[in-house]
Amino acid sequence: MKSPNLKITNELNRELEQLEKEIKKSESENNIYKNKISEEIKNIDKNKVFNTIHVEPKYTLWQRIMKGLGIN
Repeated sequence: MKSPNLKITNELNRELEQLEKEIKKSESENNIYKNKISEEIKNIDKNKVFNTIHVEPKYTLWQRIMKGLGIN
């Protein structure tokens, strides 16, 4: 009766080891992509990056009425 329990334990240990390997592999891939994205961000031309200013359009009373009615 002890052998089935040991078999399960051995199988679980193998599964846990495989899981740990997969986790390490995923972490290393994540670090590679993180560094790649970081370098791409650092290489962006700073003159091309700017904040867009949202200008709220000013409507006349008649334009607001037309927009509210869904005519325009």
